[in-house]
Amino acid sequence: MPKKIAVFVDYDNQQLDVFALIELLRERGRVVIRRAYADWVSRQSYRKVVVQAGFELIDCPKITATHKNAADIRLAVDCLSISYENDDIETYVFVTGDVDFVPLINKLRTQGRETVVVSSDSSAAELLQQACDEYIPAHRLDEIETISAGQLSFEESLALLKKAYEQLKLKGYDNRDISDVRSLLKQYMLQLNPSFDEKDYEDCTSFTQYIDKARMFIDLTDVFEKKPDVKTEAAESKEAQGIQFPETLLIKVYNEVLRRWGRPVTLQKYEKMLFGIHPDISLNHYGVKNIKHLLTQFKEMELLKFSGADIEIEPDMRFKLTLKQLKLFHKPETRKIVLSKIIALAKNWDVEKKDLTISELRKSTMDESDAAISRADFNAIINLLKIGEAFLSPDNAPVYSLNIPMHLCSYELEQLEKIVLSMSLYKLVNASNIEDGNDELGALAALLFGRKEAKKISEIKDLLLKLENEKLIIRKNKFWLKYRK
Repeated sequence: MPKKIAVFVDYDNQQLDVFALIELLRERGRVVIRRAYADWVSRQSYRKVVVQAGFELIDCPKITATHKNAADIRLAVDCLSISYENDDIETYVFVTGDVDFVPLINKLRTQGRETVVVSSDSSAAELLQQACDEYIPAHRLDEIETISAGQLSFEESLALLKKAYEQLKLKGYDNRDISDVRSLLKQYMLQLNPSFDEKDYEDCTSFTQYIDKARMFIDLTDVFEKKPDVKTEAAESKEAQGIQFPETLLIKVYNEVLRRWGRPVTLQKYEKMLFGIHPDISLNHYGVKNIKHLLTQFKEMELLKFSGADIEIEPDMRFKLTLKQLKLFHKPETRKIVLSKIIALAKNWDVEKKDLTISELRKSTMDESDAAISRADFNAIINLLKIGEAFLSPDNAPVYSLNIPMHLCSYELEQLEKIVLSMSLYKLVNASNIEDGNDELGALAALLFGRKEAKKISEIKDLLLKLENEKLIIRKNKFWLKYRK
């Protein structure tokens, strides 16, 4: 039986993504009570999204001249009442930064209940951490990709499958029959999102057929294909052929060597970093004998070159592969099209005076998209706008979560484009040092603007200087580096 959970949100105190909160808690058990306490007249903009997440709204109007409301008292009374009436609810989750709830948390713990606090209030964090069984910083919710209700696209179902698969691995499955494993996997998927149905996808009339199709995109070998003690003929044949070593791993290791030791990148350094990142990696799995043999394959693909024992990847190829690794690569014309659609949709929402969230914006933009523009490009651009603080809450605070009401910081295409470009450079510098010279900056200009001219190189430098002024990156010894406090 899954653990029963009750959630109490002090929404006047913490405005966070309640969809992401429920997504997080679903992995721990069944959320049977969801209540959100606030003065819902003053928090009108947040009502819709909280109700959509299945919460009961408890209205606690401001009743004093100092604007102190009754939310904390009402929440405490309701919580204690539920704890006395429901012995089977084991876990109580509080979303608050108010240390006044410490006595309530202590009381629940004496009753043998598990207590969890979610908060973004760092000043209250220490006291709340001491009182509860588990403390979750609110920023962790920003990293959770919530999956919308309704029929899922095949790509969304794969994301759901990945989550369920990770949970299944954590629970252990070694002694189970494959049919039992498949049944469990589907149960986990339905627990995470009840709208999943394998019959929504072409050629899938059963969950087994869906899994067979999904396995072309997700590696489920650990669950469905137990490694035999003795190699079969098919396994030996597969090993002899080799499996393509991913380009993204090639560039990730190369960039990490640059970050750690700088140039030159030698075979010895590359090997040390590869096994440092993936200590259990098997070169035999990729059909190669050693690192030099592996990298020789990439040399033949013209992705890199050797100079003695040194490895070199040209700037244009290095940045192209790094952008691909970071899932940020898109053409300049694509960027303009996507941003124009985002601006048009956000303006329309404002005219109709409807609440907008990043999740709704993303779905609507993709629904109205040109088929030639990939979902990956839409996601990349929207994520860059998010980390660049282009989305603001009704209180004009930056919004990072997908399901909090928001508006755009600007309707000017040029300003939003600068945010996307700045954040692309920021993530690039975090992934790999960038030399402050025409070769590397010219390669960046060609990728990000489509032109390698002096004016565009100058624009790249201006964006890097702006990031330095904001203390996001730092320039040292002619290299742009990740900023460290």
